[in-house]
Amino acid sequence: MKKVNIELDEDFSGVIYTRGSYASKDKDCFLHAKAGRKFRMKIPFDKCGTKREGDIFKTVLIVQYDEFLIMPGDAAFELECNVGPIVAEVTVDSAISTQPQVRKPISKISLADADPSGKPLPRHRQSVVTGEEGEVSFTPDDVRPRKKKKGGKEHNTKTVKIEL
Repeated sequence: MKKVNIELDEDFSGVIYTRGSYASKDKDCFLHAKAGRKFRMKIPFDKCGTKREGDIFKTVLIVQYDEFLIMPGDAAFELECNVGPIVAEVTVDSAISTQPQVRKPISKISLADADPSGKPLPRHRQSVVTGEEGEVSFTPDDVRPRKKKKGGKEHNTKTVKIEL
């Protein structure tokens, strides 16, 4: 299970959910947020549209301001957790002993397209952040520099943190 903390600059009312969970509104995968700036979800590895590729679990988290429509300013983040196998370490001495050593999980967060029919973002727009202690935070400072939109308006800033 991954714990996901979402922190926004401004008061937020809308929905936060994993891609593919909007219609079912499963309580583990969907949060109806009413007026707040900090939210927390516990997303199980075995549901919520989470895909497994070996030891890596991936899901996309959507932060949507309008309950029914995806609009500019909404955000999506690909969450990735590499839980890794237990690695046995063998020490050769007067006797052979095996000491299991658990590798700490590696977590990643990157930007994704909020549109469910959208294509994966090109690598130069993903802004990947990696954490090697089982937790990672993605803040507005992690977004690669981009040109301002016409009118000079920037997107609201979001911080997302995942931990195992």
